[in-house]
Amino acid sequence: MEDYKKTVMIVDDEKMIINLLSHNLKKEGYNVIEAYDGETAVDMALKQKPDLILLDIMIPRQDGLTVCKKIKNAMNVPILMVTAKDTELDKIIGLELGADDYVTKPFSVRELLARIKANLRKFEVVKEDKKVEKKESKKKEKVTITPAEQEKMTRRKRIYMISTSFVIIAVAAICIFVYNLQSGLIKIDLDEYLELNKSESRKLIYVGDNGIVSQELTPVLKELLRSSHKQAYYYEHKSLDNDNQMKFVKSNSVTSKEEGYILPFLIVVEDKKVVASYEGYLDRDNLIKFLKEEGYY
Repeated sequence: MEDYKKTVMIVDDEKMIINLLSHNLKKEGYNVIEAYDGETAVDMALKQKPDLILLDIMIPRQDGLTVCKKIKNAMNVPILMVTAKDTELDKIIGLELGADDYVTKPFSVRELLARIKANLRKFEVVKEDKKVEKKESKKKEKVTITPAEQEKMTRRKRIYMISTSFVIIAVAAICIFVYNLQSGLIKIDLDEYLELNKSESRKLIYVGDNGIVSQELTPVLKELLRSSHKQAYYYEHKSLDNDNQMKFVKSNSVTSKEEGYILPFLIVVEDKKVVASYEGYLDRDNLIKFLKEEGYY
């Protein structure tokens, strides 16, 4: 094992996504470098040589597929495509251009971290095996391989095959475990909630508290989102100091109404503004109707 921190480069044009990934990666002990467009990503990758790259497809100044091809032609580094484009053709093109893995948005942060670890382990195994093969190739040029050396090489290949199989099985098990536990709600704190209210891409945000209505609504919303394979962001509103309470009130058109706001409520944010909302008591039928109208069920 290396005694230095692995470096992960994140390439995405959404600052909120980069902040979320960067925060979680740093908590796991990784160094993080960031790029917001394709040209910068290629330049930074060649100069700083990260250990792994998280690459979005839809980025400005060279799309992610072009960036993937250029980087793979210049250096050997694992690339995980992280994108909202989930068609089979997009995945096939990305993988054929050299991507090592593919994650679609919205994604589970835990699943993404597991995939990062698995790909780094697999890359280290392959790299070490290539070193061994190169070393043994040089030996072949000088001396004849003895039966004992041949047996040693065979054992190494067996170990590599077993290690690779274990990594594949472990990743599959983790993905299944995460999917089965996935609630459809990504819990966020106040700062992330305020950042999401300024999102340009479409986001569904659920705000509740520890009241009876929220306690009844939360499991119903989780069930509906999970059944439709959709995700929303969940902020549990608790007592705040005056400054943070004012930030919360001013955050969107629902909370900033003169007559006040009612918890729980759902909002859909797009182009840095609230484009749809549902407040107060939400029974199952009305909740389904609202989710269907907004494309989340």
